Amino acid sequence: MISRLSLREKIFVFSGAAVLLILILWLGVFRPYQNGLAIAKIRIHSRQRQLKDVRQLQQEYFSLQRAMTTAEKKLSGTTRGFTLFPFIEAVTSRLGVRDKLVSMRPQPAQIQGDYREESVKIRLERINLSQLVRLLYGIEESNAALHLKKVRIKPRFDNRNQFDTDLIISSLQRTS
Repeated sequence: MISRLSLREKIFVFSGAAVLLILILWLGVFRPYQNGLAIAKIRIHSRQRQLKDVRQLQQEYFSLQRAMTTAEKKLSGTTRGFTLFPFIEAVTSRLGVRDKLVSMRPQPAQIQGDYREESVKIRLERINLSQLVRLLYGIEESNAALHLKKVRIKPRFDNRNQFDTDLIISSLQRTS
């Protein structure tokens, strides 16, 4: 059949076959390969981002685990029958700010699982900054599992070097 064609027709047929072969290779091999490569690059980038997120979550987990271990040690160091009121009175007396203590009001206790959280709202008036810092340090560095839930500091109008302060101090204890 091809032998009956003229040279011009043979060139036309072979050129058409070559173009068809190139088109088949382009659309059937090269183009899908490029698309697959692009999709693979997108997936790799996505997985790298997910891996970065997992590593960040891992760091947060280890940080929380260390904090939990520290809190457990502090909680186990709290003596049984610890009461927040006498502790606050003792700290304020020891630091010389007992006369600045205007009020102490207990907040409703909250029980979450095996833990009981007691809170006390205290109000201090005419306290200077160094006294307040020493008091906050004394509370934070105590052996009991205490933390400050809220701190509100307001400068006095009559003396800007003195402050009126409201603190909510919380104590965590095991119920069992």
